[in-house]
Amino acid sequence: MIGELVRVRYEVLEQPPSSAIFDNYVARDRVRNCDVCLRMVRDPFAQEVDFVSALGHLAREVSSLDHPNIAKVYEIDEHDGRPFIVCELVRGTTLADRIRRVAP
Repeated sequence: MIGELVRVRYEVLEQPPSSAIFDNYVARDRVRNCDVCLRMVRDPFAQEVDFVSALGHLAREVSSLDHPNIAKVYEIDEHDGRPFIVCELVRGTTLADRIRRVAP
């Protein structure tokens, strides 16, 4: 997906590590003029209507939160049949990396 335009707004720049549920991408938001995180729902979760509906509800609820320790959620949308969440890009290490580094 690197170099691809998502919804004619997000230019995919790189792919950081993914998770069990999401494929994560760093993308340039042409409207906000900043980098964001696209979290594309992976199969089989993307095909689960109840899961996608609950995820959308949760994303809308979280989007109203404003706290320095919570990544801002901007929107939820769909691209090529895959739902995705657009949120604030937070650079840093993963929790798993941090645990490996500081745990005894």
